[in-house]
Amino acid sequence: METSIHLLRGKSSMRTLLLCLAMSAAMTSAAQSSKAIGEAFANTLRHYSVTETDSLSKILVKKYGKQPEVLAQLGNAYFRNRELEPAKKLLDLAIERNPKAAAPLIQYGDIYKYYWNMPNSLDTACIYYRKAIAVEPQNNVPYERMADLYMFKYKLYGNRQTHADSLRMRHVADSAVTVLNELKRQRPDYPAELELGGIYNRLGKFRESAEAYSKVRTRLADYQYNNYALDYYFLGDYATGLATAREGQAKFPDYPLFHRTIMYCLFGQEKYDEALLSYDRLQQSTDSLVSFDYLYAGQMYLKQGDIANATKTFDKIYDTHGEFTNDHLKAKRQLLEKYIADIKAKGEWFKAADEYAIYIANKRNRSGYDYYHMADIYREMTDKDGVTEADRMAAIAKADSIYAIMQREFPDYETTLMHYLRARMTSAMDKDAAVPHYLKLLECVDNPPASEDPAAMARRRKAFLTDGYRFLAVYYLHNDDTRHAVQYAVKYKEVNPSDTSLDPILQLAKDTKNPRRRNRR
Repeated sequence: METSIHLLRGKSSMRTLLLCLAMSAAMTSAAQSSKAIGEAFANTLRHYSVTETDSLSKILVKKYGKQPEVLAQLGNAYFRNRELEPAKKLLDLAIERNPKAAAPLIQYGDIYKYYWNMPNSLDTACIYYRKAIAVEPQNNVPYERMADLYMFKYKLYGNRQTHADSLRMRHVADSAVTVLNELKRQRPDYPAELELGGIYNRLGKFRESAEAYSKVRTRLADYQYNNYALDYYFLGDYATGLATAREGQAKFPDYPLFHRTIMYCLFGQEKYDEALLSYDRLQQSTDSLVSFDYLYAGQMYLKQGDIANATKTFDKIYDTHGEFTNDHLKAKRQLLEKYIADIKAKGEWFKAADEYAIYIANKRNRSGYDYYHMADIYREMTDKDGVTEADRMAAIAKADSIYAIMQREFPDYETTLMHYLRARMTSAMDKDAAVPHYLKLLECVDNPPASEDPAAMARRRKAFLTDGYRFLAVYYLHNDDTRHAVQYAVKYKEVNPSDTSLDPILQLAKDTKNPRRRNRR
């Protein structure tokens, strides 16, 4: 038994020795920087036992215990492995051995920021960052972490959207700017504008963002250069935005989002052909398109009169799940409606309907309402002055054919209304053909289908009955069927007791001796 224990201890010691050798080899090229030591130690946490990593930690503390940066990195390694207590012990040791070092204080702030949903955690993180600034006022890291913390709070308050939180948002945003300006005063040579530009951009202060970025133009990373170009786009200076985006693209040819910014700027300049080329390049270079991209591209197709591609592009908004997706879906409907309305305003009714048919054909999910809206174009046309009788009759026939499609493809779509509309359209062309539709309408009013909306039926019931009874009473009268004419005139009078328009038909019921009366079903 003792032999086994000695063997195990021997193996553990050997593994620890091998770990130390491996870490030394890993850190040789990095000149044993504190970060390299922390990264190497973090790798051991993921692959070795608690006993072995603790043993190694003691060895490293003994060797590098006078370097608070190393202790902070070791604490960070434990923290990344979700071992909070060992992390705090190492950070406390670092602070104890060198209270004037910023690194462990910054790491403590990072821990509390990570656990932001714990009570007072963000305020505690802020205290540690402030302490780090106090001991090392020339160190840029705590300023930047603190500014980032304020912007994190800005996002949290924005998610709540109460009036009090709106005031807090303004306060923390101003605090983030103040911290970075404080860094700029401490270190005039340090490019604090890199962070300031990003914060101003996020706050929608695009002029301030562009001014900050312009001071550190040569230091900008790819995403910052793109934000710099977007600042000008949002300011309405499309030419400068386009030039800046192309400069950034030349400097960072592998960054795909320059295509997006170029597309937006060209859209602003109404250069739709060029803008669509950038849209195609954006699609080819990344699959991370957002609802904004599809909204812009769809509009460009509309500007070119290509409603088919506009519809397909707009429908891609459904695949995005961003903050503005619902707003953009609403906007795309308004854009399509305006496109059709502009055609109607020119008196080109048949073209408007044809364009709407193309829209329906290319729409991802068609509904009964789409066809109803298309038929409305023809119905609206029949009421306009200046429309020839031939065109009016053609529009009526077109509307009726669409209602027939709806009854076939969408049988549950407002069944009673469809019978009413078909009866109205058909009666204008062929009164005999309208009779079955009116009879079916009255049947549906008396026995509404299960899919019928009771509230809608209640609103329309009198109109349906009035139109149906009047048509049938007059129809049967003209066809010498007095019995049915009187029958429907009586029902009409029950619905409209003060209306006397069908009283002449009711009078016929009293003249039972009329030899010309013929009763037919």
